[in-house]
Amino acid sequence: MAVSDNGGSGEGGPDGTFNEWRFFNGLPTSTELSLEHLDELGSPVSCNHYPTGWAWAFDTPFPYWKGWAGYEGGVADMCLVAWPAKIQPQREVRQQYVHAVDVVPTLYELLDIEPPAELRGYPQSPIEGESFAASLTDPTVPGKQTQFHAMLGQRSIYHDGWLACTVHPPHPPLSGWGNFSHDRRELYNLTEDRAQSTDVAVQEPERLETLKSLWYYYAGRYNGLPLDDRTALEQGGTSRPGAFCRAVCWASDCCRASGRAGCLPGLFAGADDVGARTRRRDPRPHRRRPGKDRHLRSPGPGARTAWTECGERPERRHGAAVLRPVSGSHPRHRRMRLWFRPAPQPDRQRE
Repeated sequence: MAVSDNGGSGEGGPDGTFNEWRFFNGLPTSTELSLEHLDELGSPVSCNHYPTGWAWAFDTPFPYWKGWAGYEGGVADMCLVAWPAKIQPQREVRQQYVHAVDVVPTLYELLDIEPPAELRGYPQSPIEGESFAASLTDPTVPGKQTQFHAMLGQRSIYHDGWLACTVHPPHPPLSGWGNFSHDRRELYNLTEDRAQSTDVAVQEPERLETLKSLWYYYAGRYNGLPLDDRTALEQGGTSRPGAFCRAVCWASDCCRASGRAGCLPGLFAGADDVGARTRRRDPRPHRRRPGKDRHLRSPGPGARTAWTECGERPERRHGAAVLRPVSGSHPRHRRMRLWFRPAPQPDRQRE
């Protein structure tokens, strides 16, 4: 099974950016600033991102891009399924409505597996999706009837060929502070208008109200409440524990400090004080050396980069802290522990 990404993304803004991490740190990128780095675009030292106009073009014929839960440009994906041993290749396009949450129950059905009611003593939540295994062999089988969406304050619900959605402004001052009463509601008949070219909310007010109530029902059922319209920057800076983390202080026997999301504190939009204690792990006790503290200085908002001074020259990497081996030492003989002291952050004033 192969699934595409969820449409073109709009992190580059209207003019694009030479450094996508500026977006995640809440810093706009002017055209003048991007032009200063024109020769670096596409090189190993850039993390450039295309303008939103290209994001929309990439999602043709669907409108908008990733982050807009109410538009097919943000949620519609191509999905290829092949299993020659079990499914006779037909090379036909299926039109049934399918969501990502339907993949797991489909695999369970195809493999004839009963999902566990509990795992390691912990009760498991009911599976929220529906199997689409039958549609793989029969194109006439009815597809999913209802699916609700919610992302960054954007909301939508699909039901029996219709899609009702809200337009929640994705930029301040309205985004991030509620103001859901300002949202505009739209309604589309996806059976006849898959590209969402015609909003029929005015012509179908009763249907719109019915779908609105249906969204709240499913949101309550699947933990979609309370409404959360924090920006990507605000949500990205909120650390949540990862499934494979064993300790906050992450240790490594190699010279590269990186880990799964949630294992290390986020360094977005802040001047966190980050450091590491390295130790020579020579197997000969009399040759062991005491540990040394090294500062990994976050360069502040605008770039997710860490600097180190453990080697003969500093080294920079995007998205990870890198420790160069001390002269004369072997990576196998070194151990590193990271420590984090978040710097005080000014309170964001609400208007």
